Amino acid sequence: MLSRFSPSPGNRVADGWGRYKGATVIEPIPGFYDDPVTTLDFASLYPSIMISNNLCYSTILDGAVPLPADQIYTIHTDQGVMRFVKQGVKLGVFVMVLEDLLAARSTAKAGAAANRAGDKLTPKGRMFDIRQNALKMTANSGYGTRGNYTSPDLHTQAWQAPPRACSPAGAYLRQ
Repeated sequence: MLSRFSPSPGNRVADGWGRYKGATVIEPIPGFYDDPVTTLDFASLYPSIMISNNLCYSTILDGAVPLPADQIYTIHTDQGVMRFVKQGVKLGVFVMVLEDLLAARSTAKAGAAANRAGDKLTPKGRMFDIRQNALKMTANSGYGTRGNYTSPDLHTQAWQAPPRACSPAGAYLRQ
């Protein structure tokens, strides 16, 4: 049913965990610049943030937890404060999946690079390139599916916490 996936007040989360603030996109100002212009491009930005900060539905902390502060990653979001167990204490389930996906993507990218004829990919190189793109999309879509507020099966704070924490963590990188 298409209506199940269409945003509507009936599909919003009752506890206030509806939409969350996404990334900040700064529009470029066209023109000539005689000073150096810096651009930043992060490989798999959101999956990398989720991995480095152990942001996972299996590592979010609710309430009082008897852990030392140095074992907890705290982030301030538009929904309040979120706390996650750091990797040294417990590795998140989805973090492990993302690590495997990104490692497989690296292998596929290397395979594509090794299978070139001049400046063109060989048929085998194209196969590796298609694979690395599929792995990239899978890793990046993992971020989006966690933030899906329209699915009635995914209306839990723990499920939606990792993408909610990614945007503020990414904003911190810009500072």
